[in-house]
Order: sequence, then structure tokens, then C-alpha cells
Amino acid sequence: MIIYSTYKSTGWRPEIANAFKSMKLELFANSPMKAAYDAIPPDKTKWIKFLEQIIAYAGEPFDMGMPILPNSTRLY
Repeated sequence: MIIYSTYKSTGWRPEIANAFKSMKLELFANSPMKAAYDAIPPDKTKWIKFLEQIIAYAGEPFDMGMPILPNSTRLY
């Protein structure tokens, strides 16, 4: 379940954007995210590569747009 998300990186609050810029691998050591990862992957040795990809992706600007569906109501 996603409770909240932005569809454009420009929608992030400045403090969130700055937090992504300073994100380090050590932040996730012994975290609930690490425990969840260890519980399901076929190869637990790929944790660091997984984090590196997440951190790199967080640093990339994105715009997923918001398609208009027929007969839909916009909530904004």
C-alpha cells in the first residue's frame, strides 16, 4: 500500500530532496528494510547493489505525469 507519493520529483518538499542527496548506505544497516530484504531475496549478497540502485534512482529527476482517464474525476 502506498499512502503518499509524488508523481514528479519537483513535488518533493525541499527537506526531502535534500535528504535524498545525503543518503548513505550506512543509513540502512540493521533497519526494518534490511530485515525485510533478508527475508525474501534469492541472493542476500545483492543488498549493497540494491541500495546503490535505490539511492541513484532517488537522485534522478522524474515526472510520471498524470494521465486523464475517461469518465474520471480529478482529485486536485
